[in-house]
Amino acid sequence: MLQKIDPSEFTEEKKRSYKGQDLVLNNSLANFYNQMDDYEEAIFYYDEAYKVALNMSATVNAGVIISNKGDLLLNFNKTPEAIKALELCKKLKTEEKGHPRSMASSDLNLAKAYLKNEALKKSALFLEKAHDYYTVNNLNNMLAFTYDLRGALFLKQEKYTEAIKGIAAVIPFFM
Repeated sequence: MLQKIDPSEFTEEKKRSYKGQDLVLNNSLANFYNQMDDYEEAIFYYDEAYKVALNMSATVNAGVIISNKGDLLLNFNKTPEAIKALELCKKLKTEEKGHPRSMASSDLNLAKAYLKNEALKKSALFLEKAHDYYTVNNLNNMLAFTYDLRGALFLKQEKYTEAIKGIAAVIPFFM
């Protein structure tokens, strides 16, 4: 795409802008292919965007991109690979002191991945971190996701009474 442009005449600011556009374009294309369920193309463009983000030292952006890739991998039942990507996302965001809401989102994604991988204790740990953040900050739309996931976790643990309570907790968010 933008790789065909010769940036040798660019100022440093112009080069950074160009790289940023390349990052956004690749991530947007990856998201598009992801929505179209074109796994191979989405992975290719997520990897391209990730490389550009790292090249720009945009570590938090790299974390977001790798998280998008992790979600895709999870949707295509590549759970171990998804967990690696989501753990890397959390590491990158932590290193750069990402926004707490973004960190909570990473925790929620990891909870979902670990639940799918039957690592129930790890899932519960990350789920509680996300739940606590969303509760303290009154982010009810995100709390609905934590309650839904908590209900699924309790079902896997065969804690049926708690599962019903967890799922019932979601209902007020949709009323």
